Amino acid sequence: MRALAAEGDHRDIDDAGHVHGALSERYQQALARVDRLVSRNQDAVQRRADAGGERWILVVVADHGHVDTGGHGGDSAAERTSFISRWTTTGRLREWLAVVAPHELMDLILAERAPQS
Repeated sequence: MRALAAEGDHRDIDDAGHVHGALSERYQQALARVDRLVSRNQDAVQRRADAGGERWILVVVADHGHVDTGGHGGDSAAERTSFISRWTTTGRLREWLAVVAPHELMDLILAERAPQS
């Protein structure tokens, strides 16, 4: 399985969350922009995988959550909760626990590279 480390800083999402809150129209618009970017990346990776017989995994993770009214930095569940989205060119992913600690993430990603039975 191919691995590509590509870090993206989508500050517009974070800024919209700080200023306008997670339920705001601006926050939703920023999420939609990044969603389109991820979709284009998925399409490009799938084309490459199909052409070269490669297996890829794409992982998207946020560094923190936001409160509905804006901001973060506190200790609320909304601020400490994030998400992990995974996609693979094969359509087969290992099952992960519902809660993943930050220090567990890389080991889980690397385990996806091992052949599945």
